[in-house]
This record gives sequence, C-alpha cells and structure tokens, in this order.
Amino acid sequence: MSMTKTVTIAPVNKVITVNAPQQRAFDVFTSQMDKWWPRTHHIGAAAYVHSTIEPRVGGRWFVQHEDGSTSVPGIVAASSSTPFCSRSPAYVRQSDAPA
Repeated sequence: MSMTKTVTIAPVNKVITVNAPQQRAFDVFTSQMDKWWPRTHHIGAAAYVHSTIEPRVGGRWFVQHEDGSTSVPGIVAASSSTPFCSRSPAYVRQSDAPA
C-alpha cells in the first residue's frame, strides 16, 4: 500500500534594507544575480554557471549549469506594474515546470 503525505511549509518572509536607489537594487538583485548569488546554492546536479530571470509574468527564473543543462527554480508569478522591465517589484514562485 502506497501512502502520500502532504506537508505545508510556512513561507519565509525576510526584509533586507540596502543603501541604493530602488531601481539600482532591483537591477542588481535580478539581472545581476551572478554577482551575489552563492555558486554553491543551486538545484541542478552540475555546477552553477549563470542565472536568468525572463522579464515578464510567466517568465522563468532559470539556471544554466556547467554540463549544459538548465533548471527552473521559479516562475515570475506577478509584477506590480507592466511591463516587468520597468523595474517594478516582482514575485517569483517556486517552479514545478521542467526547464
């Protein structure tokens, strides 16, 4: 007999204050993730090479790995204004989708 158990995990909410204009902070945290994201923190089997967030609702946050594979840790689920490229705050949810 096979049993499936669903576990609900509490959301992680964290606020970090940075000494930078909002647009600059957004650019660094999204389009320049490779400058601050720890290379040891990734979900792929191979080493992390580069992260990309596609600038649209429904866009992927995907990671390219040394072996040429990609993983998708998240999907852009919402943006406070359109277009996302206007540097609006965005919400990225965990992805269930394949790369």
